[in-house]
Amino acid sequence: MADALPIDQVRKLARDLLHQVQQDPQFAAQVLQDPVTVLADAGLPEEFAQEFLAQAQLAEVQGYLSPSCGLTVLF
Repeated sequence: MADALPIDQVRKLARDLLHQVQQDPQFAAQVLQDPVTVLADAGLPEEFAQEFLAQAQLAEVQGYLSPSCGLTVLF
C-alpha cells in the first residue's frame, strides 16, 4: 500500500466530502446511487467508504458495504 493516504488526509477528505453531500443534492444522489465509484473518484480509498457512509448517515445505499471493512475513522 505504497499509495495509501495518511489518515489525517483521509479524515480531511472525508470531512470535505461530507460537506459536499450536505450542500450538493446532485452529488448526494450520485453517492446514493453508486457510493464506491463516486467516493473513489473523489479520492476516498475504498476501505473507508463504509465508515464514510455510516458517518454521513447514508449506510443503507444500493447494496454496498464490505464485511471485511472493520476500520473506524472518526471524521
